[in-house]
Amino acid sequence: MPRRPSELALYRDPMERFLPWLVGFLVYIAVLASAAVFIVHGVTGKWEDGLDGRFTVQVPAADGIPGAGESRLQDLIDLIEKTPGVRRATVIPEDAVMDLLRPWLVEGVAADDLPLPRLIDVEVADPATVLPILSARLADAMPEAAIDDHGAWRASVRRLGGAIEVIAVAVVIGIIIVTAGAVVVTTLSAVSIHREEIDILHTIGARHGYVARQFAGRAFGSGLASGLIGYACAAVSLVALYHLAARLPGETMFGGSLPGLAWVILSAIPLTVAALMLVTTVATVLRWLARRY
Repeated sequence: MPRRPSELALYRDPMERFLPWLVGFLVYIAVLASAAVFIVHGVTGKWEDGLDGRFTVQVPAADGIPGAGESRLQDLIDLIEKTPGVRRATVIPEDAVMDLLRPWLVEGVAADDLPLPRLIDVEVADPATVLPILSARLADAMPEAAIDDHGAWRASVRRLGGAIEVIAVAVVIGIIIVTAGAVVVTTLSAVSIHREEIDILHTIGARHGYVARQFAGRAFGSGLASGLIGYACAAVSLVALYHLAARLPGETMFGGSLPGLAWVILSAIPLTVAALMLVTTVATVLRWLARRY
């Protein structure tokens, strides 16, 4: 690839050898961290939507006998369905409950061997209105029954998702700071190497802006090329992780692909990093020139 003509032999600078590798790696990490924000936000939002307007009623085993009586359970379902605002009430099969517990049970244990509560999945139109009414009715008809509105679990999911997003954003901010610092160091190294050439250019009338452009153009091109390589590697990693996760049983954090807007934002990271390098290089060179002349 032909190089842009320049009075300074910038291709011999440490920036040309060291900085592109660093920038490519930092862009790779920045893309993955930013993708993590979108993935976590999407998954937690899906979980929130799945539990929105839904309760679980727990009916303990009657008189210590495993399982609750079917007639007793049906009476409770009728009571729930007659409550204003309740859309439906469905008994969760014991086999489904056992499937959740099976990893922690010894082999051969059946549902009849355990005093498992019966679970009823309740879907309502307005949780804030229906929950107090339903709680009062259950307290009168079956005090031992309990309602779980999943509030504690949802709060834990929100905290976990928020913590992951904060960490990812902190990583991106750290990458910006590291990139800017690396550009400042390598730029100062470059201007020191070309100090004599810059003195000659200044003697024959070259303006500070002209000298700064010699370094800035090189930094932008190098940063953009390295950033695109880092972005491509990150995109391949994300696609590979998605296909690997798709083979796992159940729903995972990669249960859905990234939305189009997320890819647009991720694609802007290499250009943003290159622009950051350009601005940082110009500011560093101009400051160095202002102090020297």
